[in-house]
Amino acid sequence: MNESTSETNADRRSKPAKVGTDVQMLHVPSAEEVFSRSGVEVLTPPAIWTRQQADFVVDLSGGSIAHDLQMPKRHELHGTYTACYEEAELFGHHHLHAFVTKGSTFDCQDISGYERRLRFHVTHHPGRNLPMPQITYDGGRFLIDRSKLKSDQLTVISEPAFFGTPIEPMNWGMWLLQAVPAATYFLERRPAAKFLACIEKVWQRELLLTLGLRNDEIIHQSLGCTYRCKSLTALQYSHIDLVPTALDQETFHRIAYKFAPDANITAQRKIFLSRRSITRLSGGKYRALVNEEEVIDAVSALGFEIFEPESLSFSEQIRLFREAGLIVGLGGAALFNTIFCEPGTRVISIESSNSFIHGHATLFASLGLRYAVIFGRQDITDLTEVQKRWSIDVTALAGVLRNL
Repeated sequence: MNESTSETNADRRSKPAKVGTDVQMLHVPSAEEVFSRSGVEVLTPPAIWTRQQADFVVDLSGGSIAHDLQMPKRHELHGTYTACYEEAELFGHHHLHAFVTKGSTFDCQDISGYERRLRFHVTHHPGRNLPMPQITYDGGRFLIDRSKLKSDQLTVISEPAFFGTPIEPMNWGMWLLQAVPAATYFLERRPAAKFLACIEKVWQRELLLTLGLRNDEIIHQSLGCTYRCKSLTALQYSHIDLVPTALDQETFHRIAYKFAPDANITAQRKIFLSRRSITRLSGGKYRALVNEEEVIDAVSALGFEIFEPESLSFSEQIRLFREAGLIVGLGGAALFNTIFCEPGTRVISIESSNSFIHGHATLFASLGLRYAVIFGRQDITDLTEVQKRWSIDVTALAGVLRNL
């Protein structure tokens, strides 16, 4: 066949593939295709790094929890990039924010995880009646359907926008690791006129304002809605992990010195991070430590100060973590504040299971912290898939902490 008159594979990929009325086949590019595009800026390339082993691991689960915490482990640190999408349709929810261009080309923040995140989105769909294009999977391809999306349900953003919502919009830890660097990049580089981010909660807006953004340059992204952006710039990652890059850590250090310049870094405070308010708000259904009050009594007797970080201002949280010498906390978002700790700070994460500890361990180790882990016992009668109720042997826990 004559090459000049035939349609190449690249030509076919670049054209919307019609399947039916308002339905197109979604083009999901490979990571290689994404990285080969012009206009992609490398902020930090991927790197191989070895996670140091934990100081100790204590298993109070009543069984034997599998982990690899007591040996060094090689880890591929993600790379960070910026890319600009013209005439982009933005929509999404928890774990997926889609950038769709040319009607059917898909991109998101997690470059190597495009297909995995689409599958998760289809399986755990946020709602078929939401005002956004519907994505389905027919066993061999992803389809995008705009038939139920009315023009008056679209929000048009005509000014260049910079996308700042983290992959998990309601997670404080991911706001620290992704939204704070994004906001800092926006303020320092001014790649767009507006900062587009989910600020559904008061703390989200307050964090952005504290960092230096103005109310008039923030556009709220309502989850489950659709935005048509003339120009959308976003931070993207080769893959998602919980390890701050060297550039991120430099950002965190500058923020720490800016907002808590008077912190006494030699104070060596002993602090315990509580989740009791979160447990109350969830009705005991979100990874609740059922005997936390007993734990608080025990650690208070050992000289620990008790804090619920979400009750403190951003600068107060920074100061607290900079002044800490020993931090004991229930595994969760509050421990992500360790990005503001001095290197060498000791961190003990009390975990209900091994579901999240490997990510937490890489975070602590990458920050140069001395970390250890204590596992509690899950309630096997709780049918929740991951966030089960749990408890811990208070006497055994106090024995471990007393010897530190």
